[in-house]
Amino acid sequence: MARGKPIARAFRVGFSEEQTYVERAVICLEVNVNGQRRVVAGDAAAEVINATVSLYPGLKEGWLEVAGAVVPEHQPVADARWLSAALSAGDVVELRLVDSEEAAAPNVSRTDPTARATDSIPLVCAFCDKTHDEIPGMVASRKAVICPECVGYLHDIMSADS
Repeated sequence: MARGKPIARAFRVGFSEEQTYVERAVICLEVNVNGQRRVVAGDAAAEVINATVSLYPGLKEGWLEVAGAVVPEHQPVADARWLSAALSAGDVVELRLVDSEEAAAPNVSRTDPTARATDSIPLVCAFCDKTHDEIPGMVASRKAVICPECVGYLHDIMSADS
């Protein structure tokens, strides 16, 4: 199979920033918005890569997220995110499966404090994705961590409802 050639065409939905790339050809998800390549999402350690388009009719907004999970060697699974972008009416999203050596490396994190990891992948707030370096005082449960800012925000919401 030729590198960079589509092996399947799904449907269509621009973002351009400097990317880091994986070192060898892997099957990837190429995402274009309005004809502009936004990301080539892939990783040899990827367990799954999802592209989700969410529409919020009441707000007249849409959102595109390319995310999934990676399993670093000898480590527990980590969350992976390649792209999050706002969409507008009329935007065209195109997804293609491609074999590529130019896959962007994902931003990786974990929200599960019970994951027995020895790597440097950070634990992040399950609500805002900030790390403990950005916001000290994270609170952990058995399955997630939350930062004090989000605790305060949730408290305000719950107090307003009473």
